[in-house]
Amino acid sequence: MSTTTERLLRLPTVLDMVGLGKTTIYDMMKEGSFPRPRRVRNLSLWVETEVQAWIRSVTSHNTSAAE
Repeated sequence: MSTTTERLLRLPTVLDMVGLGKTTIYDMMKEGSFPRPRRVRNLSLWVETEVQAWIRSVTSHNTSAAE
């Protein structure tokens, strides 16, 4: 049986992964175009697989547009 561990990421890690600024990330969340964080006590934590899926969707969209 395979088990997958979901990692939760804090904002600095998300910013490093996507290469965007904090304001851009929050603006995109308001538009519904970026994954929203989960609230755990007073922390905002993003699910790593959701952020990775967003990165894949952006890169595949840009690749398709270039063709």
